Amino acid sequence: MNPARILIVDDELAVVQGCSKFLTKAGHVVDTALTPVEAVRRIEEADQEYDVLILDLKLAGDPEEGLLKKLRKLQPDTAVVIIIGPATVAAAFETLEAGSHQHLPKPFTNDDLTAALDRALSNRTILLQAKQAREDENLIDLDELIWLGPGMQKTARMVSRVAPTGSSVLIIGAPGTGKMSLAQAIHRASPRRLHPLIIFNTRLNRERPISEQLFGYVIKEARRDKYIPGKIEETGGGTLYLSEIVDLSIVDQARLLDAMRKR
Repeated sequence: MNPARILIVDDELAVVQGCSKFLTKAGHVVDTALTPVEAVRRIEEADQEYDVLILDLKLAGDPEEGLLKKLRKLQPDTAVVIIIGPATVAAAFETLEAGSHQHLPKPFTNDDLTAALDRALSNRTILLQAKQAREDENLIDLDELIWLGPGMQKTARMVSRVAPTGSSVLIIGAPGTGKMSLAQAIHRASPRRLHPLIIFNTRLNRERPISEQLFGYVIKEARRDKYIPGKIEETGGGTLYLSEIVDLSIVDQARLLDAMRKR
């Protein structure tokens, strides 16, 4: 991992000191703050943008007025790792609403911290590359979709924000509401547009077990075994659109979640 400029914000002194010591030893430049007010001062006085903000969720504040909102105004390209504890579904959704790239449940190890930081920095690189592409070539084009009404306009803003990142996206809607069109728009507006968009319906494709189609399988042959890659591997650097994921078994859902976390 290359050295990064990091700001750690947590009201637990032990957490701040432990993370700071570990990350500094790893070669990063680390600043710390115990309160949102101190964090804002650090951000305002910084001579250059932080690469990553590591922030305890309870200090994030109101989505419209809190620390993350101020960060987006002052340093819009900074990646965010949200510390959540306990790691509940509600907290995870709050994290997504706050716009963070990664979440880090308490308690966490140094390895957990390193992995979250690495993914956040990787997402930041993708975001900066996409931003440069938009500025240089104006490649993002969502005009093919019609965004009528405040709800769809909010969706359009979300698409523009999430498309340049490496984040996974969950699209929920009734049949015929344009979920696939939205997925295609996200793909076209992302750095992955030069790679394939693979559409896979888990309900219709039943010629082989879904787990084999997603994750690959081996065919036993006389001379040597033949490996057949799954849809996830076939996608490469592109986008995999999974339709009807509710039909996946609990085991396959767990494997898919694990694959998403490791990518």
